[in-house]
Amino acid sequence: MNLRVKRPDRAELEAKLARAREQLRLGRLFVAVLPRFRRELTALDWYSPEQISGGLATVFAEVGPEHSNGRTPPERAIERGCLDAELFPFDWHSSLMGEQMYLKLAINDKGSVWIVSLHRSTV
Repeated sequence: MNLRVKRPDRAELEAKLARAREQLRLGRLFVAVLPRFRRELTALDWYSPEQISGGLATVFAEVGPEHSNGRTPPERAIERGCLDAELFPFDWHSSLMGEQMYLKLAINDKGSVWIVSLHRSTV
C-alpha cells in the first residue's frame, strides 16, 4: 500500500510562515531577483524603507496557511539565488492593499527564506 503524505499540510505551512516572519524580524529575509522585486514594490507604491518594512510586516501578518495555493509537493525555485528551494505561493485579500494579493516565498532545507514575488493578484 502506497501511503504518500500530501505536503505541505497546514502545520508545515504554519511553520514555514513562522520561519519567514522570524527572518523578516531579524532582517534576514532575502530577495530572489532584486530588479523584479523593485518593480513590484514600485507597482505597490512602496518607496521608502518605512513603507517597505511596514508593508512586509503587514503582509506577513495577513497571510496564513489557508491562503496557500501551491502544488503538492511544492515546486522548486529556478532563480539563481534560491535555486532548488521549495516554493510556497499564497493568494489572499489584503486589508492593507484592499485587494487580492499574491506572495511567493522560497524556503530551502537550511531555513533560508526568499521573497520570490509580491504583487497584486492576476487571478
